[in-house]
Amino acid sequence: AKAKLAEAEAEFRNALSINRRQARAYDNLAIMLALQGKFADAEPLLREVLLQRRRLLGEDYPDTLNAMENLGELLRVADRPDEAEPLLREALTSYRRVLGEDHPETLIAINNLGLVYYASHRYDKAEEAFRKALELQPDLTNAQENLKLTLDVGGTTIVSHPLENLR
Repeated sequence: AKAKLAEAEAEFRNALSINRRQARAYDNLAIMLALQGKFADAEPLLREVLLQRRRLLGEDYPDTLNAMENLGELLRVADRPDEAEPLLREALTSYRRVLGEDHPETLIAINNLGLVYYASHRYDKAEEAFRKALELQPDLTNAQENLKLTLDVGGTTIVSHPLENLR
């Protein structure tokens, strides 16, 4: 009986490994599509990755949070900041709880939420987010550039590549 249980465990672990690799492949393909501007093709893949990671890994697993953030970033770049914001807020809240306030992933999430505020023309909130990121890590280049643009509201785009935060 123990041998059969051990065999079943090995099969389940293998199945999980395959599902994780499939999610990573979908994620990579979605990022390549997004970099080509094929947002409509990338979005369903990123939604599937998020669904699979939530199911397999749980809500607070770093890979799940990364998938949530990638989908949020895609929606922001596709000029859908109202859809991006809840995803990026949820990712930030979880990163803070799981990894801590000053973890690099948390800082990226703060910056990304600032980009959503900027895209929504909520410059006061964007400035607050970029300043928070810089307070936690003063040499965070993206946050420095984004804060400069936010303070000079005459700018219409963020200096950094819009998809550079997809991981």
